[in-house]
Amino acid sequence: MRRHRVVMIAPRVGDGSPAPSAGLGHLQNLQIQVDGCADLLVLTPPDAPPAGEGAVATGFEVRVPGPRWMRTLLGRGENLLRRLDLTLPPLPLALGLLLDPRARAALAGADVVDLQWEEYAALAPIVRRIAPHARRIGSFHDVLSHLAERRLARAPGVIAARRVQVTRRHERRILRHLDLAVALSPADAALLRAAGAADVTVLDPLIPLASGGEHVPDPPGRPTVGIVAAFGREVNQAGTRWFVEHVWPRVLHGTDGARLLLVGADPTGFATAVAAGAPSIEATGFIEDLDAAYADLTVVAVPLLLGSGVKFKTLEALARGLPAVSTPIGAEGIEAARHLAAITTDPEAFADSLIEVLQDPAPFHRDAARIAPEIRRQYGPEAFSQQVRRLYAAPTEAP
Repeated sequence: MRRHRVVMIAPRVGDGSPAPSAGLGHLQNLQIQVDGCADLLVLTPPDAPPAGEGAVATGFEVRVPGPRWMRTLLGRGENLLRRLDLTLPPLPLALGLLLDPRARAALAGADVVDLQWEEYAALAPIVRRIAPHARRIGSFHDVLSHLAERRLARAPGVIAARRVQVTRRHERRILRHLDLAVALSPADAALLRAAGAADVTVLDPLIPLASGGEHVPDPPGRPTVGIVAAFGREVNQAGTRWFVEHVWPRVLHGTDGARLLLVGADPTGFATAVAAGAPSIEATGFIEDLDAAYADLTVVAVPLLLGSGVKFKTLEALARGLPAVSTPIGAEGIEAARHLAAITTDPEAFADSLIEVLQDPAPFHRDAARIAPEIRRQYGPEAFSQQVRRLYAAPTEAP
């Protein structure tokens, strides 16, 4: 029996190198697995970054007829409209799916069309029109109505309130056009069901560990707190700013020689600016070997105040047997969050918990090491592969 033809509409094709963000890392892991159990073709937006020789799957850029300035104009209009509708799809891509014969032919021949991120799931009505018999899957890395509600709670206003209304309404419309909604955590799955999704499943993301994660590294000589994040994202900047202003001074006051590492891609220079002139703070920039970065840490801080969806950075710490202190948003959607060293939004309590770990890390590392094997099984390669095959492979090939 032939394999399923799967067309994935996504921001990019993975190039085989470490991704600059957890979401793009998940996308690359997913493309590798789907390509192993189905005939995968990835459609990307105009001007998507090329994957080159390291491409993990076959794909092509959807073309928009006309001059480049037209795509630029569509992009600017999209940015304006997104202020009121977080679910708005990439407009050049939407137009390209309608007008590019090659993209239309690919969709028309698909058994499954997978739309990555909710903004891309908003293309489901177009996909349904072109490929009415294909199974439409929407992969929700975040639930955007939930994010809009949190932004409203933190910064009330007319535009924020209207954004919540529009995003909720359009999210319900998106779900009506999908055969299956895929969430990355049980919490997000519950939100999607409440929004009207007819069929929802949870795909536990892969948390890759280059070393296998068999042992917990000894605490470094200097007590070190790490924030691991893509610092180009607004939610990570806001959380880091809060941490540096309200938590870190308390930690310095209660410890001797503590160090804060800001680990992750820094395309806007935000982390570099935070570390400038602060002897206790270092910004590493993008690091390919996260295992080595985590080995330098005594404890991980996850100070998120905004955002939605499962937090990969929290899972990465748990999988590596490292203690972590998090806000409730950083622990959201993770069933094993009860094993974190502390969960709080109070700056003093957050600082006190970090100080406790930094002053006597051994018992916290032992506790974290006990839960790590369970996390590695749930979010490991075997479990991930089985889940992906159930979702994307032809029935006779699914496990």
